[in-house]
Amino acid sequence: MEDTPEDTGDERNDIENSNTETEPGIADNGMSRYAYDFGGRTIVLESAAADIPYLLDYDDRITDRYQNGVYLKGFDSYSDLRYDHWRDVERKLNCKIRVKFSGNWNTTPVQMQQEILAGTYAYSLCFPNALLASWSKLGLAVPLNEYVDFDSLEKLRNPLMRAMSSWGGKYYTINEALPTANLHAVQFNMEIRDREGLPDLVDVYNKGQWTWEKLTEIARLATRDFNGDGIIDLYGVSIPRLDWVANNFLQANGVPMVDFRNGKYVTNMDSPSFIRALTFISDLINVYKVQTNQTNYQNGKAYMFLGGQFDYHTYLFSQKGIKSRFVPTPLGPDNTEGKLVVSMKKYGWYIPSSEKDPKGIAYLLVNLMWTEGDPERPVLTYEQKKENLIKYWNVRFWPGSDADLGDLMDFWINKMTSDDLISTETVDIVGNGFVNLETTVASQLLNKLNTYTPVQQIIDSTKPMIDAILNEYN
Repeated sequence: MEDTPEDTGDERNDIENSNTETEPGIADNGMSRYAYDFGGRTIVLESAAADIPYLLDYDDRITDRYQNGVYLKGFDSYSDLRYDHWRDVERKLNCKIRVKFSGNWNTTPVQMQQEILAGTYAYSLCFPNALLASWSKLGLAVPLNEYVDFDSLEKLRNPLMRAMSSWGGKYYTINEALPTANLHAVQFNMEIRDREGLPDLVDVYNKGQWTWEKLTEIARLATRDFNGDGIIDLYGVSIPRLDWVANNFLQANGVPMVDFRNGKYVTNMDSPSFIRALTFISDLINVYKVQTNQTNYQNGKAYMFLGGQFDYHTYLFSQKGIKSRFVPTPLGPDNTEGKLVVSMKKYGWYIPSSEKDPKGIAYLLVNLMWTEGDPERPVLTYEQKKENLIKYWNVRFWPGSDADLGDLMDFWINKMTSDDLISTETVDIVGNGFVNLETTVASQLLNKLNTYTPVQQIIDSTKPMIDAILNEYN
C-alpha cells in the first residue's frame, strides 16, 4: 500500500481531459447512469481509522488472513465479497483504488480540515469521523445532490440509510452502516456470577425482567464487604466514564440529548425523562454506593460494567483474563416506544471540497457502496453469518467463546441493528461534529453526577452553555 498518492500533480491537472463519462446503454434511471471511465487513474482515499479489513492489501494485526500484504480469503464471507466488489468496481470504472489509513480519530480530521481549507488536500475521498455538523457548515464536503438522484435508485431509498447519509437536507455520503446498539452493552463477569451465585443478566433479559429497578437490585446484591472491615471488596457496577453511561441511560429512557425540531437543534434538558435518567445514575453512585471504576472490573472487583461496547469491551476484558457476557442497557420507565434510542453518528466517505472531479467521485461512491436494501448486496444465510461469528469470536475474544456466548449469537446477528431493539423514530445526533458540544456536555453536566450536587442544579447551570453551542448551527 502506498503511503502517499501517486502522480497527484499531473494526474489531477489532466482530469478534465482524461476522465470521461461513458454512455449508458439505456436511459433507465438505473446504475447505468453512474458508469464512468477514469482513464486508469489511481484514486487515493484517506481514512482516520487504523484499518478497514476488506479495502486493501495490507498486514492485519488480528489474524493471519493477510500474508505478505496480500488479502487471503476464508476468514469472513462478507468481507471476502466486499473485497471482490471493490476490485470489480475498479475494473468497471477503469481505475485503481488505494487507501491511506492514518489511524488517529483525533488528529487526522484536524489535519484533513486544514489541508482542505488550504486547497492542498491530496485525497479524493476522506473518512474523518462523524463530523457533518461542522464540516457542512465550513463547506469542507461536497453535497452529492447535484450528481446523484437519491430517488432514482432502489439502493438509495432506505429511510435509515438516507438519515445516516444526510445533514441539513443535503446528502454528503452514501452510508452502508445502520444505527447499532453496539454502544449500549452492559457487561458482566461470568466467574463472579458463578462464584457468588448472582443472577445471569442474559436470563433476566430473556425473561423480560431487565429494568432499571432490577439492575439496581442486582448491583446492591453484588456489592459486598467480605471480611466486615468496612471496605467494599466487590462492587455491583463499574462505570468507565460518567458521560458514556449517562448518555446510555438517557437514550434508554427514550430521550436523546439533542433533537432537531422545527428546523432547529434543541436540547431535551428540560424534560422530566431527562432528569429522571440522570437521577438514576446519580443514585447508583451517591445513594446506593454500588459503583467503582473500570480498573476494578478488569481486576475482578465488580460484577457489572456499564456504558461499554459489545465488541470492543468483550475483547478488552478478555485480554485482562475476564470472560464477560453482555446484555443491552435496560429500558427506562419513561420509554413509551419500548426501544433503545441510539447515537446516529454519521460516519462515511465524504468528497472533500478540494476534489477536482466531484462528479466522478460521486459516481464512484454510488458504485462502491452496498447499502441496506441494495438489490445487488449479497445476502448471507444465517448459517454463514453464524460460521463467520464463531471464527471471529474465537479469535477476537477467547478460544471457546462461541460456547460460552452461544446463547447470545442470535442477539448479535439479528438484534444489534434490528428495529425490534432500536428506535426508528428517535435518534441522538450529538456526536456529529458540533464544536465543543460533547466536551461541554461531559465536563459541565454528566461528569458532575458524582458530586452530590442536585441533578436539577447541574442542569440549570449547564443548559445556557449547551443552548449557546447549538445556536451556532441554527
